[in-house]
Amino acid sequence: MCRETEDRELLKDPSMLKRLNDIAKFPEQDKACILYVLDAMINNVKLKAI
Repeated sequence: MCRETEDRELLKDPSMLKRLNDIAKFPEQDKACILYVLDAMINNVKLKAI
């Protein structure tokens, strides 16, 4: 599956879309903190897969 198709499928997932919409409404500082932690967790999972 190509990256563009994966991105479209992600946005069709109601629970993921709700999370993204919730985060988008937060103050910038809160968004930055959440995304920082989320990125760290994603990188951790990717490193485990190697």
